[in-house]
Amino acid sequence: MAMKKKQEYFVWDRLDEKTIEYCRVTYAELISVNSDITGIVDDSPFHVNYNLIINNDWQIYSFSIKAWTGKEINIFLKRINSFDEKSFVWSDEAGNLYPDFNECLDIDISLTPLTNTLPIRRLSPGKNQPAIIDVLYVEMPSGNLKHVKQRYTNLGKNTYLYESLDSDFKSEININENGFVTQYSVYWKLIKHLII
Repeated sequence: MAMKKKQEYFVWDRLDEKTIEYCRVTYAELISVNSDITGIVDDSPFHVNYNLIINNDWQIYSFSIKAWTGKEINIFLKRINSFDEKSFVWSDEAGNLYPDFNECLDIDISLTPLTNTLPIRRLSPGKNQPAIIDVLYVEMPSGNLKHVKQRYTNLGKNTYLYESLDSDFKSEININENGFVTQYSVYWKLIKHLII
């Protein structure tokens, strides 16, 4: 018998920019995310669509980003080795390898709070226990890729402290019972959540 798919829908409002995100998460043998972000950043209109494929341990398998920001941006990367291995080999559609990101198990797309859910669900650190992770950071709207280090600390009461260890940026993140962001400081607010 085929597994019945469950879907969750999220709408996030970006509070410091004129953007809104409409996101669908589908649960089956793998978890898939399809999301659209539309708005104005730096006084320029843009539209971003991103897709993630994640296993049930919240480890990313592949991601793609298509964006129009005055120019077209197309990014696709996937893991080509086992989740059990300690290094993570990333490849694009043409088979080119990206060794700078071999230590990166997580990704972070700068224009969405959704990717903060991945390490929170995967790590589930105890209260006041910090977790430092290597992250493939996708800077949008430029589309630049970087290897960065981040720290997540569980403060209790569905609140995490997020810190970028490559800059002085830090912020408290409020989450729901399933690890999805409900409030990200002055940046994002969840304005609609629906489960089907």
